[in-house]
Amino acid sequence: MSRRAALPVLAAAALLAATPIIGSLPSLALFTDSVTATGNTVTGGACASTTTFAGAATGLATSANREVWQRMAQGSGNNPGADAFQSRPWTGSGVVFGAAGALYCSDDAALTIDGASDSISSDAQTYATWGANSTVTVFLWIRGTSTAGGRLVSLAEGASGGSTYAERVVWLTTGGQISVGSRYGSGTTNSSVTTTTAVDVLDARWHLIAVVMTNTATTNAAPVVHVDGVAADATTTGTVTYRARSSSGTNARWYVGDNNAGRVPTGAPSSAWLGDYDEFVVIAGAPSASQLGAGAGSLYRAADS
Repeated sequence: MSRRAALPVLAAAALLAATPIIGSLPSLALFTDSVTATGNTVTGGACASTTTFAGAATGLATSANREVWQRMAQGSGNNPGADAFQSRPWTGSGVVFGAAGALYCSDDAALTIDGASDSISSDAQTYATWGANSTVTVFLWIRGTSTAGGRLVSLAEGASGGSTYAERVVWLTTGGQISVGSRYGSGTTNSSVTTTTAVDVLDARWHLIAVVMTNTATTNAAPVVHVDGVAADATTTGTVTYRARSSSGTNARWYVGDNNAGRVPTGAPSSAWLGDYDEFVVIAGAPSASQLGAGAGSLYRAADS
């Protein structure tokens, strides 16, 4: 059980009864609240292994399509532990472990980024290894209230000659909207496509962000952002062509939090957004509508069971 599930029953009942619910709370679906003349009884539901987030993430795609699953559980020192899909090592800098996680049926804690230069990053691989030369889908749980904005996720590299490049970036604006940017020009900072949603997620509740970037031989579609299982209204600027540098070097990494690459999509901040992060998942390809949605079988609903 997560730390949320460990709340004393009566305290949880009092909190739920006294607090108006705005937006969505993933764990609420597992609670029943019986109100009597003498008080409330709150009962937590059982965790079914077939419908948990872990089960949904494992079944999200075939083994060949699973790129990243960073659970944010501490490994050694300041490192978040190995990738759960590929067993590749990750390293960390400045992050704080042990925050209450986003998932009801998981003991894994979340991590907190409380400094603009804090981050965790994967090992270095080629873009082809990360699946970035084709369609890719990114999932991330976030929670916080910081209106400073900042970077959530980057796929970035260090190239020869000391230059650095961030080819795909997901960030939060100062108003709490999700923005997604991707460079497609060569050696420039302003040839990029940027999509920004209208929804504000800065309400101190956990939100599941999913971004689908469609890049095939025949189709390059604007990023589609889902927030809590719902495709968010968005505005897209720029020409949609996702570029992954063809460098033969093994130098591309996924970053959560800070990344200060010198060449980035237009508007992308370099420093991290300050808040809690949990369950970073990447697959090559696009999940089904039911997996992206908010109903049974979705990653969002799986946080409830």
